[in-house]
Amino acid sequence: MICACSNTAIFESMSQPRPARPTSSLVAAVVIFVCGLLFGAPVQAQSNGHTYDIDTLGIPRFVNTVYIDLAKITQLSRFRSNAGHEYSDSSQFGLGAYRGPPDNRFEACSSMKHYFIAPDATVKIYAPVSGKIIRMFDEPIGGTQIQIEPDEYPAFAFTIFHVALNQAYAVGDHVDAGQLIGNHTGSQTWSDIAVFVRTPRGNHLISYFETLTDEAFEAFRARGIQSREQLIYSREYRLANPVFFCLGRPTPQEPELVSLTGGAVNQTITVAGLAPSAIVNEGSSATIVATASSGLPVTITSRQPKVCSLAGTTVTWRRPGHCVISMTQAGDAGTFAAAPIEYTITVLPAGIFESVRRPRLGGIHPSFIDTTESYLIFHNESPVAGTVTVSLFNGDTGATVARWTSPALPARGSRQFQINDLENAATAPFVKPRVWGVRIEPESTMSGYMQHILFDRASVAITNASSCSGGLTANPAVLPYVYSSAFEDFPSTVLFNNPTVLAVSNGASPSAADTGVALGTFYPPTANNASPASMSSASIPFSTVQTRLNYAAAPENSRVSVRGNFAPLGGAYLQHVLESRRGGVLSDMNTACAINGYAQNTIPSPLYTASVYSGGNVGAQSVLRFYNAGTAPGPVTVALRDPSTGSVLAQWTSPPVAPGAQVQVPVATIEAETNAVPQSIYTATITSEIDGFFQHLVGRGPGSALANFSTCNAATTVDGATLIGVHATALAASGYGSTVIVNNTGAQDSAAMIDVFDARDGTLLATLTTDLIAANAQFAFDSGFIESRLSMLAGSAGDYYVLKLRSGFTGYLQHFVANRDAGVITDLTPMCRM
Repeated sequence: MICACSNTAIFESMSQPRPARPTSSLVAAVVIFVCGLLFGAPVQAQSNGHTYDIDTLGIPRFVNTVYIDLAKITQLSRFRSNAGHEYSDSSQFGLGAYRGPPDNRFEACSSMKHYFIAPDATVKIYAPVSGKIIRMFDEPIGGTQIQIEPDEYPAFAFTIFHVALNQAYAVGDHVDAGQLIGNHTGSQTWSDIAVFVRTPRGNHLISYFETLTDEAFEAFRARGIQSREQLIYSREYRLANPVFFCLGRPTPQEPELVSLTGGAVNQTITVAGLAPSAIVNEGSSATIVATASSGLPVTITSRQPKVCSLAGTTVTWRRPGHCVISMTQAGDAGTFAAAPIEYTITVLPAGIFESVRRPRLGGIHPSFIDTTESYLIFHNESPVAGTVTVSLFNGDTGATVARWTSPALPARGSRQFQINDLENAATAPFVKPRVWGVRIEPESTMSGYMQHILFDRASVAITNASSCSGGLTANPAVLPYVYSSAFEDFPSTVLFNNPTVLAVSNGASPSAADTGVALGTFYPPTANNASPASMSSASIPFSTVQTRLNYAAAPENSRVSVRGNFAPLGGAYLQHVLESRRGGVLSDMNTACAINGYAQNTIPSPLYTASVYSGGNVGAQSVLRFYNAGTAPGPVTVALRDPSTGSVLAQWTSPPVAPGAQVQVPVATIEAETNAVPQSIYTATITSEIDGFFQHLVGRGPGSALANFSTCNAATTVDGATLIGVHATALAASGYGSTVIVNNTGAQDSAAMIDVFDARDGTLLATLTTDLIAANAQFAFDSGFIESRLSMLAGSAGDYYVLKLRSGFTGYLQHFVANRDAGVITDLTPMCRM
């Protein structure tokens, strides 16, 4: 679309170009017109004492310079066209407008300038005449509007819009004809030029082509333009056929443009040497052969250098995950930029790579024992209906209590079940344990996702507790269970996140959860309909999506699943934030377990996360946590960005993080140490050479519940053997007590050995051995158990521990925090790979 125009202890201790949308041209024209009303600036023809009588003398052809890099222009608009917005003598000069003979009428209802359809910011802009700059200002849509008064004819003025100037010009500066003054600002808009003359009858806009010499016009003849008249609607024609809704006449659907022949040529990139998958072996690599049809060199970059490093054209597979290789060619004066290519390779570990078929969940609350109860959500991504079969285990003894098969879930559908649905499938009486465990069984006939949701009846709050033995979703293209506006106490917000280096389209297609029926397609609104910027995030209440899609949720179908219309790996992704209004609790609802699928694992650079709350935000504040799992120290650098534009607002670099240590920093500290002006909310990118994990925690001040917002463009993961940020007893006493659950997924009773580290410096404090854990059972303990077993004084190792499960035990760890004052439980197991 073109327009010219915390608890105190907790929070103190944590100081550490868019594809075309299916929008009609008529609607596009309306939006363009509105943009013009909002952002079109009057010419403001300053009086300098000079006039020129064009009625008697005619328009002089004195301009010998084409103001734009014409090779990159494929179309331009006619003078007095319907392109862009109204820009006429009447709209620009009012009562001072020229009234032409023979009827003494002023001109209105047209665009009395020319738009040059510039493809991108590589298009050069030149001064059309020698003269002085008489006016300049920055435009909301981007770039600078600059007005030049020619030395030879000072009654004329040339206005060029949307210029990214190549130096700091000032009003009064002199420029020479043909002097490079900058580039077009970018693909979000077109380049336009207007010319006006002060006449005895008033100020009058004329066509740029009426001022060109025959020699200068030859450049357009070479591009297929036969005459100047081909580029100009007559005054008589437009007075008889007004546009822009003037006099009740609608604007025609298509803008009145003229196509040019020849010019810059297109090019494409071809790639060889890469396969869809690769296997990690010592020194394994491949050579990329990327060529452009133009013969120009192709730029090759790795989006996940920790998965696949790149040296020249050689890519080396470093670790399992998804590797995205980007290839671009920016073009030159005679060549358009090539469409970029992003090639995705699944990098598998050496040996057998098993799919995640039977994920397990621990820490599941029985029904109606305490105020907190568990629910299970299943989402079917298969193209046909399917069922899920689940075994229910006694968390204390490991005994199988029930085997339950879900009702059929439709394709793209989601259903939520109370835990007593599984309990009711038991064939014999049982006593409810402290916790349950579940396992997906092979009889499941669908692939998709499973979520474990905790609902606390006392606080009326919902949290996501979906850490499991299998891999979690990464860069989710699917949000399984989004709440419609039928749930006033639980409003859902959908975030459209773009962590890529390009502006990309990121629409979504909701489906009714119970039926899987598609409800339509939604694109987040952006300024001038441009593609969402790199590193940006659009936060849209789902009620807004409902309104746009005209979906009135019925009580029996009041939740939806939302699917992204983009490639998820390493690219744009969706995020679901749920607010429990009565409990005052925020929850990131993205974490989910894969059923009969592969765990996606990306380690992009930079790491990206959204919904990063400022220290000045009264509703929520963010804390960022970094853990170094590598063998060498190193810093991390955080860039806080404007969520709308992706531009960097503040950049902060940590001290070196020691191996085995973690560093935490409130966003408020980053703002203070960088003298940043606090925004309400940011996106953030993180760069570092250390290997490890990242967590993003959100709270609403002292006593509030901590929320785990660790949804990133990297894999949201449960390492299984590593927990970071486990709270010591000092933090537990302040209302944030940690509970660690050790899940035995093996076939034998076994005790687990866990190394306990001081999170401040990675020092090994001691090794903890649990009690004997029955097969399929769980063992839970708190920080007091750690300190008593290890004969440690409370607080002697700081506020946090890092726990690592030693090999030899078949199972995984989970970390939950009981937020005492808020009365809710938070799963702090999920992290992002870094």
